[in-house]
Amino acid sequence: QEITAKLIADAAEAGDELADRLVMDTARILGVATVSLMHTIDPSMILIGGAMTFGRHDNIIGRRFLQRLKDEVHALAFPIPAAKTRIDYAILGGDAGYIGAAGCARQRFTGKTPSGATAEQRAYPC
Repeated sequence: QEITAKLIADAAEAGDELADRLVMDTARILGVATVSLMHTIDPSMILIGGAMTFGRHDNIIGRRFLQRLKDEVHALAFPIPAAKTRIDYAILGGDAGYIGAAGCARQRFTGKTPSGATAEQRAYPC
C-alpha cells in the first residue's frame, strides 16, 4: 500500500502515535520554513494547500497541524512579522493544483485569464 498524507492523517486521527508524530513534525518543519519566508519576503499571508491540509479546520488533525505550525512560527519569528502575517489553509484545499492547471490551459487556448488579463499583463504567466 502506498503511504500518503491522507493515510498518515487517518492513522493519526485513529490514535497511531507514530503517525501523529509525523504530522506534528511536519508542522514543525513547515513552521521553520515559514519563518524563513516571512523574514525574506515579508508576506501578509501564507496559505497551506494540497495534501498538507489534513482535512483543514473540519478535522482535529488539521486543526492541530495548523496550530502547531503557528506555534512554531510565533516561537521563532520576529514579533512584528509573527503578529501581522496570517497563516491559514487555502480555500481550494487539495484541488488547487488542478484548478490552477485548468486556468493555465484556458489562458493558453484563449490568451486571457478569467479576469481578462493577458499573459503579458500577469506577473507569472503560465
